[in-house]
Amino acid sequence: MTELISQDDIDSLLTALHVDEDSIDSYLGQSSVDSSADLQSEGHNVKIYDFKSPDRFSKDQLRTLQMIYENYSRSISTTLSTFLRKLVVVNVASVDQISFEHFTKTVMNPSTLVIVDMYPLKGSAIMEIPPVLTFAFIERLLGGQGDTLKNPRELTDIELSVIEGVIMRLITNLKEAWSSIIDFKPKIEGIETNIQFTQLVPINDTVVLVTLETRIGKLEGSLLFCIPYLTLESIVNRLSARNIYISYRKEQGINSMVMRQHLVNLNLDLTVELGETSIRAKEIFDLQKGSVIDLDIPVNSLLKMNVGNKLKYLVRPGKLGKSLGVVVAGVSRTKKQKNDIIKEIDV
Repeated sequence: MTELISQDDIDSLLTALHVDEDSIDSYLGQSSVDSSADLQSEGHNVKIYDFKSPDRFSKDQLRTLQMIYENYSRSISTTLSTFLRKLVVVNVASVDQISFEHFTKTVMNPSTLVIVDMYPLKGSAIMEIPPVLTFAFIERLLGGQGDTLKNPRELTDIELSVIEGVIMRLITNLKEAWSSIIDFKPKIEGIETNIQFTQLVPINDTVVLVTLETRIGKLEGSLLFCIPYLTLESIVNRLSARNIYISYRKEQGINSMVMRQHLVNLNLDLTVELGETSIRAKEIFDLQKGSVIDLDIPVNSLLKMNVGNKLKYLVRPGKLGKSLGVVVAGVSRTKKQKNDIIKEIDV
């Protein structure tokens, strides 16, 4: 016969198994720490991963984005320096992938937030110009030094119109920087001063945050670009250093062909030196038709041919039909701290 368990035995078992939730959480947490410590002690590379904000971009893709914005920073340094008539230095400080919530917490309020339509990509990006740079740009364009900052405040309609000129130039250079990856046509969707009105994606979505350190005069600030992963998702496979390099080589090849075409059509002075001599001024006045001048080279010697003002060839005098001419007999190659080296070639 099966032995029955009494109620007392059941109560004793339940009491023994009773563990509060805090004890369970602490136990699980301690177990995770102990497991990580054991793995690290065994030489394993343990990395804490946050499933709420997963990594969407690889290291190679982040490096590619950094290369794009390094070119962009050099471009806008020149553009802003010319436009503001004051030296502006822009450098890439970092390229990180973070959550959109983290980005919203780093934005100053008020700040100039430009919503950029990334057509033909689906979605938009945010460019943040902090107050320290916004008012420096405005003051410089209005004739000031651009190195003083009052208390941050929202822009007036006049100041907004002034800063739009700077924003348009920043957007135009952005198109050129991305040309190696995609030919898109960015445009301004709107300009806000409060990050709460620029909710592009859910707060937990991954974004790329590009930080550009910008210095104008004595003032320094960080120009920020926030690009959601959803916006770049369709071209994320193109974000590789190899594609950038291939595009750069193609561009260099096109530029070389254009330069070659210009050089081919360039007019240059070509002169041949028959020789040199020194005579008195009186003898020059006495020269008449048929006079003979003694030169410093023998009759059968090679003559010097100059391209521009540099010696390039050695030639022999000759005749082509009824015209006088020269035949190239050698090429001159110069070396540092040495005389011209003449290489004879077959004629």
